[in-house]
Amino acid sequence: MTLKNIKANILQSIKIQKVRDNFIFAHCITCHSAQGSSIDGDITIFDYNHYDIKNYREWLWTAITRARDLNKVKFYQYSDDVKDEFNYKCMTSYYERKVENYKQQDRTAKRKIPNEGYVDVQSFFDNITNQCNYCGCGFHTSIKGGNITTNLTAQRVNNEHTHTLDNIVPYCKLCNCTSSCK
Repeated sequence: MTLKNIKANILQSIKIQKVRDNFIFAHCITCHSAQGSSIDGDITIFDYNHYDIKNYREWLWTAITRARDLNKVKFYQYSDDVKDEFNYKCMTSYYERKVENYKQQDRTAKRKIPNEGYVDVQSFFDNITNQCNYCGCGFHTSIKGGNITTNLTAQRVNNEHTHTLDNIVPYCKLCNCTSSCK
């Protein structure tokens, strides 16, 4: 592996094993990669009640039997509460991806993305309890098993301009897809 010291502008070769030994940490692993291992620390099993997992109980057995101490095995129970800390982080990530998609749309259309005033995650959270500016339906967000669905989108008022806060209004997905602005 070759690394570049950007300060000194020097390329340096480093053995891949040194990288693996010093820079790769297993903060989480899949049941596949844990098979054959014994784990001293905590094990948290996500998605244990997912319909795919119910049909493959062997994977649950494999996950559970990796623990040297069964008291350290935890099953993560998803919450449908939007205010749950984990769900809030998932929603933040969801809206970050949404903002990045808007930026990609603007880049593709050759619209300049400003450093300030662009639609952001907070603007979605601010509008989550509002209504569609076109049809008046309420926005909804649901969280099931860590998956987020929402009908909240940002419609540009003037399609010649980017997704800036002064050029967007909250629309539901249906209105965003079926209507057009100026």
